[in-house]
Amino acid sequence: MSPNLERAEIERARHKPTEKLDAYDYYLRGMWTFRKDSRNAIAAEQPLFGEAIQRDAEFASAYAVAARCYSWRKLIHWLTDPEAEVAEGTRLAHRAVELGQNDAVALAGGAHALAHLVGDLDGSVALLDRALALDPNLASGWYLGGFLRIWRGEPEEAIKCLARAIRLNPLSPDMHRMEVGTAMAHLLANQPESALSWAEKASQHLPDRVLPIVILAAIFVRADRGKEARALLKRLQQFEQMPRIAELNEWLPFQRSRDLEVFVEALREAGLPN
Repeated sequence: MSPNLERAEIERARHKPTEKLDAYDYYLRGMWTFRKDSRNAIAAEQPLFGEAIQRDAEFASAYAVAARCYSWRKLIHWLTDPEAEVAEGTRLAHRAVELGQNDAVALAGGAHALAHLVGDLDGSVALLDRALALDPNLASGWYLGGFLRIWRGEPEEAIKCLARAIRLNPLSPDMHRMEVGTAMAHLLANQPESALSWAEKASQHLPDRVLPIVILAAIFVRADRGKEARALLKRLQQFEQMPRIAELNEWLPFQRSRDLEVFVEALREAGLPN
């Protein structure tokens, strides 16, 4: 398999999550596309997870990643029928959790999807804790858990989770997300120097995606690096749905209002439109 597949997915292959190899083939093809992180990639991968489920109706991990497709599209404002798509993603996530009681990958994926689809941070963190009790070496679980703890207002715990994810999988295709998340957590933990250091790492290979650009711009403002922040925000002009100050609570789903205010004030200073 490709060296870019996460260690957890290699373990899944070794332990045969489904006896139906054609279902697992569709799942792996979907996972490969999932890593490409674009609107077209998500449009292509969702049917692959659907095919996996068609071939094995009890394939918990396929339900989980299918649900994450919907949650990812919701987070970056790519839904075309929000009510129906959120409902379908939620159904898939609940099914993943129901089928995957002893499946760390399914529980972690389902937890992350539910956090973004229905805003159940407490329930999602509990599911992730159960997943990591089943498999303490699941790098993706620590990474996803780090972000859930950022949104829940626990930046110190988030730093620990993300650091463990990076140690477990230093070649992860999600590395830029882990670096952005670590920078974000340090900022919210009132550790601006560490936040800037991680932001500089992340900015070296940052994809053209709204959310990480917005986060790093705020961190550069807080470090009195306004020039870099404005350069990042300028990149947002190419996007159809550029965020505005009034909409930041949709892009950054913080549970604590003071965490959101940190980013609102910084991005207002950087020049993000109201």
